[in-house]
Amino acid sequence: MNLFNKSVGSNKYGYDEIVDSSVKVISMTRDFHQALADGVQITDAMVIWKQYPNIQSVVNDRKIFAQQFGDLTPDEAQAAYAEIAEKTGLPVSGIDRVILTSLKVASRTYRLVDHVIDEGSDIIDDLKGMFAKAA
Repeated sequence: MNLFNKSVGSNKYGYDEIVDSSVKVISMTRDFHQALADGVQITDAMVIWKQYPNIQSVVNDRKIFAQQFGDLTPDEAQAAYAEIAEKTGLPVSGIDRVILTSLKVASRTYRLVDHVIDEGSDIIDDLKGMFAKAA
């Protein structure tokens, strides 16, 4: 019995979401890096806001990503690396580090934007209450 073959993925789910999510997070972190290169400014918030739908997409697709990741075959992993490198213009040799760092930045940005939205809603509610007529 060959135990190694039983531990390798089955190629059942493919790897398209791995490529899609990886390319999105790399693209987002590139945009963030370019926006923040001259320091943090109020206009940088628009860059983050513009990328928020991509961050939500990655978060929403995390189960598919995990399912595909857990089922990767060695050939699929190599193909995914090659596609990510081609779509991002990065060398294959550094893709894993870039993806991990990009996922970390994307998750932190998601939490930041989510917090800003919650706080903004609370501020609006406070302002509405401040000017509401007493019953």
